Amino acid sequence: MSSDYKLSNNESVIHECILNGSDTRQSDLKLTNLRFKIQGDDTTTSATSGTLKIKENRDLDIYVDLKNDDDGVANSSYFEMRISQYASTSPQYSSDNFMTGNGGSIPANSSKTVSLSTYIYDYVGSIYFTNGTTYYIILDIDPNNDVDETYENNNIEIIPFKFESTSSKPPKDGGFEIQQKSSIPIESPYLISIHNFSGVKVLEKKIQNKTYENEIISNLPKGFYILNSIHGSRKIYVKE
Repeated sequence: MSSDYKLSNNESVIHECILNGSDTRQSDLKLTNLRFKIQGDDTTTSATSGTLKIKENRDLDIYVDLKNDDDGVANSSYFEMRISQYASTSPQYSSDNFMTGNGGSIPANSSKTVSLSTYIYDYVGSIYFTNGTTYYIILDIDPNNDVDETYENNNIEIIPFKFESTSSKPPKDGGFEIQQKSSIPIESPYLISIHNFSGVKVLEKKIQNKTYENEIISNLPKGFYILNSIHGSRKIYVKE
């Protein structure tokens, strides 16, 4: 820097803070866009130009566009995404974990895109998707308040998306599978979870094979359930 160069007012303040070891500049993390790309279709949808879409039984690439919109460095850009049937963060409305990510440090007044990928089933957690229905991504940047920001109230965005089913099998008995006992063995032990149609978990258990799975199901009270396992999810009806 030449001897006759003069600092601007803003540079003078920053220079003074750094010299005194008291750099008080803060960051301000925010979401600028969220984009979904469905593998196989090469279909990309953007939150800023329409409604996001996901498709059953397809890989989904997710692009999270973040910006640090202030003069301090953001040392972390960790974020969480949850899925809900409701456009609300109120505790009375349930949501389920979807994805997490971290773009690491983002310099002052800079942007960064975080890329993620996942496989889409017809459910996330206790939420079971219906074809053509709108659901919501709740994206929370810095949920644990680890980053000192100028504004802490602009970290959460609620973004709608639609689910598209690819199921081609015709529904049986109104869309429900009639579950009865059988003894078809399959591979190694695996975890199953069973929910009722109110979303309440009825049972979660590690079992040895399909025989044990069917025995557990047949001992449930009569009614409709949704069963989750490594083999996918299915609706079942337990008869007396």
